[in-house]
Formats: sequence, structure tokens, C-alpha cells
Amino acid sequence: MSLQCSNGSTSAPEPRPHTSGSGPAYFETVGHFFRSGLKDAVLSGWPPLIRWLGLLCGTFCFSFSIPAAAAEVSDARVIFIGPANPALYAALHDALTAQLSGAPIELQFSRFERDDQGLREQLALAQRLSREQHALGVFWIDARVQNDWVVYLLAEGPSTRVLARHVNVEEGVTDAATEAVAVITRESSEGLRNGQVVRMQPVSIALEEPPAPAPAPCPAPPAPLPLGEFRGPLLFVGYRGDYFSKDLDWQSGLRVAAGFRFASGVYVTGGYSFLQDAQVESGDFGFLLRRIPVDLGIGFGRRFGRFVPAIEIRGLAEFLSRDNLSTGSAYEATEGGTRLMAFFSPRLRLDVALSRTISLGVAGGIDVALNEFSFVSREDTVETVVLDPAGVRPAIEVGITVWP
Repeated sequence: MSLQCSNGSTSAPEPRPHTSGSGPAYFETVGHFFRSGLKDAVLSGWPPLIRWLGLLCGTFCFSFSIPAAAAEVSDARVIFIGPANPALYAALHDALTAQLSGAPIELQFSRFERDDQGLREQLALAQRLSREQHALGVFWIDARVQNDWVVYLLAEGPSTRVLARHVNVEEGVTDAATEAVAVITRESSEGLRNGQVVRMQPVSIALEEPPAPAPAPCPAPPAPLPLGEFRGPLLFVGYRGDYFSKDLDWQSGLRVAAGFRFASGVYVTGGYSFLQDAQVESGDFGFLLRRIPVDLGIGFGRRFGRFVPAIEIRGLAEFLSRDNLSTGSAYEATEGGTRLMAFFSPRLRLDVALSRTISLGVAGGIDVALNEFSFVSREDTVETVVLDPAGVRPAIEVGITVWP
């Protein structure tokens, strides 16, 4: 086929180079097509409509060739973590940039903070960068051994793995080793991108798994019952009982006391007891015995958790009064009166904390009479004992102590 030019000469069609559709050859082919189409449209004798359609077609094809070729520039990303040594980092940066400048791979750089990190620390940083940047692989070197560097690769994919390759370093010469590291990085990156075998050896090391979500916090155990210091003013209310005399049954009543406990554990108290009157009968006469005990005490206690054991010494003054109820014809009634008996009263005590301000206490001990007397009846010169208070008697109390 031949084309008729405007000067009437005949020319053969210009040869057009073959292209694979990628790289600089593609740009050259499209440019050649555009120039040929433009010359044919302008110089040929075709009708104007055909000439302008040819020019429009050439422009349209050339405009689409630019993004199609640009799409081939990069479709993979790798990261290289450089050493902390500034000189070595700069040398590796230049060598890697030169090696990967024409490859369809995006290269990013990072850097270790120090060069004495162990492999697990280096691997942890590589994993973090790989996840954050979605990198195809992360490279770094271990140059702590001067004549034997190790190039490491964390390769992400269906199965994450760590690979390594040794680089021999001549004494005092690192340029060749730096270039070898750059070549290994380029070849391994291209192998990862194209799904080819990477010429590096696997390394056996446990990879750090992504952190598992934190388990739901367990409910907090119930707070222990708060306990007070048990010091300051105190009030006691409780049962009191003693064995006043062998001639009477066990005597029971209510004791009320107030006191103050110091930080050292020493405390003082003062109390009053309400006891039921006891009726005494002997033969032809009888009387009503009224007891009014008043006590003062001092003690010392120490706290052990909920328990506060203590020892206490009391002085007890008991006022005894007699009211005549009946007198036989053979007796002459004397006027009723009030007598005082004094007692020395040691106590052992134990308090159990129920809350910050309340404790349950129990105390027990004996009352030792310091002065003794008896209630008697006299006929002529003969005296008969009607009621003989005990010289030593047991006593207990149980009650609640409140610490306002």
C-alpha cells in the first residue's frame, strides 16, 4: 500500500516499533504513533474531515497513555529500618535508594533508636511498622558483629515469617557489604512482589501476636467491714450478774457505764448497776435488801483485727440498804439503815468489732470484799446470821459498747 503525498511522490509507511505496553518503550511508541498520525493527516490528500478525525484520535490516544504507564510505577511497599549509627545509616540509605530507584517498589526508611537492641526488640518494631504501613516486607540489619552482618526480612503474607542472610564484611571496608545489603534487599523485594522464592534462610523465633483484647474486669470484691480505731469517748450498756451470797440466788441486772479510751490503748470507765431488790425471810421476820453498786475502773487493751482483748481493774462501792417487812413477837425490829461494802474487782475483757462505732463485749472476773459484815438476828446474847454476803464472788457482764 502507498500513500499519495501533496508533491505527487510515493513513500512507504514508516516502521513502528513493537511495544509490550509498559515502561519508556510504551511512551516512545505512543509518541511515534501521534507524530505519524499528525504528519499523515496534515500532508496527505485526504479530505479535511478525515484529516481532523485522525488528529483527534492521535491526541486522544496520547492523553490516555500517561496514566496507564504511571500505574506501572509502584504497586508494593517495603520498609528498611536503618541502624542508629549515622555514618552506616547514610551509606545504606544511598545504596538502597540507588538500587530500588528503577524498580516498581516503594521504599520507606525508618531507624532504630540504638544498636544494642536484641532480635526480639528489633522484630517488635518491624511488626509494628508492617501493620501500620501495610508493607509487603520489612528489612533491617544486625551489624553488631563487625565482620559478619545479618540482613533480616519480616515477610508478611499468607504465613508471616522471618528470614535472614549473612553478609561477610572485610576488615575496615564496608562499601562492598553496604552494596551487598542493597542488592539483597532489591532482589528479595522483587521476589516478594512477584511471588518468587526469596533466597534467604528462615529464622526460628516466636513472632509477637497482636495484643488480645483485655478481659472484662472482674467485679471488685465487697469492701471489708470498716473498723474504727476505738478511741475517744465510749458508752456501755449490758447485762450484769453476780453471786452475792450463798443465801440468795444468782443476782442479775443492768449496767450502764461511760468512759474514754486513749490512743495508747489505756481507758477509764465509771458505771452504775441497776439490780432487782432481793427479799430475805428467816423464821418470823423478813426484810427487803436493796443493792446500789457504783464502780470506777482503768484498763488497757490492744486491737488485733476485729478483736480487742483487755485487762481491767475496778474499784466497786456497793451500798446495801434494808427495809423491814415483818417481825415476830419475840423480836424487836431495829431501824433500817444503809451499809457500804468495798470490793476489789479485776476483769478480763474481750470486745469484737461489729462496725466502725459499735462493738460487742464480754467481761468476767471476781469481786473481792475489802470489808465484811453480816445481817443477823439477836436473841438475848445469841446472834443468828440471816444473810452473809460472800467475801469473794464471781461476776460477769455482756453488752454493747458505742463509740460516738
